[in-house]
Amino acid sequence: MKNHTWLLLFLEISIICTAFELCPAQGTNKVENFTLTNLLDNKPLTLNELGQVEVVVLIFTSAYCPYSKSYQTRVLKLAKKIETEQKSVKLLLINPENPQDTPEMMQENAKVYNLPYLLDKNQTVTAQLGAVKTPEAFVLQAENGQFFLKYHGAIDDNPQVAEEVSENYLEKTIYELLAKQNLGISYNKPTGCMIKKQ
Repeated sequence: MKNHTWLLLFLEISIICTAFELCPAQGTNKVENFTLTNLLDNKPLTLNELGQVEVVVLIFTSAYCPYSKSYQTRVLKLAKKIETEQKSVKLLLINPENPQDTPEMMQENAKVYNLPYLLDKNQTVTAQLGAVKTPEAFVLQAENGQFFLKYHGAIDDNPQVAEEVSENYLEKTIYELLAKQNLGISYNKPTGCMIKKQ
């Protein structure tokens, strides 16, 4: 039984290691450049073009997912706070084009957020980052024009009731990075709708 437990733990670590290029042989948590279409203006947005900011926040979302809907107000509140206090942080939404999300739903969702709303049409970035849920957050830190993963997972510790949140994982990570306090990679298991693979 003990050997079985260790095997499962090893496999889980191996999957995370491979997905985020954290294996000793690779030795990096670098996120490869990508270009996705922003549904707000139908123009391409490229990650490496954001090199002038210190922190990039990616939140995978969905127009149909009830968990994504429950986080909408929280995401908008965080975006407003960042825009007011921190010009060196960029928040982007990514829709992995789940089958339940129609083009009309996604366009409407983009308007509601009024934030860069990127369509991952072939789920290339979804696969690259290993995103599995909506919502799921990824925090990247810029360094010499490249980006490195510092956090991924849940936005906070209460997906159902915003008023009962006791730990804001995402916001905490952002401000730690800006204060140069967070040098490792952290993870909190996200709760949400599974991203259906195409």
